[in-house]
Amino acid sequence: MPHVAPISVNGEIIIPESIVLELRFMQDQYNQNGEIDLGLVQNRIIERLLLDQEARKRGIQISREQFESAFQKAVEPFGGKQQYDQAMRTHPENGKAFEARLLQNIRITELKRILTRNVKSPASDKVSAYYRNHPDEFSIPARIHARHIVVHTERTDEPVPAVLNQCLSRLSEGEDFGTLADRFSDCPGQGGDLGTFPRGVMVPEFDAVAFSLKKGEVSAPFRTSFGYHLVHVLDIFPERMETFDEVKNRISHKLEESKRNNVMETFVKALWKRAAIRIVTYPNQNPAEVS
Repeated sequence: MPHVAPISVNGEIIIPESIVLELRFMQDQYNQNGEIDLGLVQNRIIERLLLDQEARKRGIQISREQFESAFQKAVEPFGGKQQYDQAMRTHPENGKAFEARLLQNIRITELKRILTRNVKSPASDKVSAYYRNHPDEFSIPARIHARHIVVHTERTDEPVPAVLNQCLSRLSEGEDFGTLADRFSDCPGQGGDLGTFPRGVMVPEFDAVAFSLKKGEVSAPFRTSFGYHLVHVLDIFPERMETFDEVKNRISHKLEESKRNNVMETFVKALWKRAAIRIVTYPNQNPAEVS
């Protein structure tokens, strides 16, 4: 862990403990065990504080009801309030930091709402132009709906397991594939249903067989790194382009969000430009400005 010094933002101090907690939060959020750039963490905290200072400057108040509603959602990853309380019992300082951060985020969200309330929905011609100019974004690749029976094997030179040949025989006699999958597959459950998927989701050997079948066909036994399989294709969905009517609301929302983000980006840049930000140093050291 690098040395972490306090930071003064317009006279308000960010203590090292807050920076360390944010660092750990980002590691958990992005599932990273390695180092996260300290400067990135510091800038994230500073920017959030700048927005929070602006919210408080404008007199934005958060009601108890607003906080409680946000709190209930925020503790869901813990399993609810009871589990949250248990997790924080040994480290109450983390609970205080969590709730302070939550309150800060609520104020910032309200500030963003106020700053972007005059952003209008895009005109219909802008929406249709986006649809025409971004065809790849609305292309749905070919997909299949399939289910399988798999028997795991230890070695690559093992012969086809007898149970798969027995399943093929029973299928030819009219037995249900899903029933056989739940009984004989090494991955039982839901009749071996894999859902609907495009190429590239499964291993290449599986795709090569599954996408060569017609609707309703069952493959011969074949091998992948997981073992031997039988696959049954339930349905085939050819590649297609989403229609404008299907996506027009999504495009409109995306373009409107882009406008909102541009408003906030301009506003945040102005906050940074006029902010007084300094590393708090110890005696006999000169304060350093944060760029």
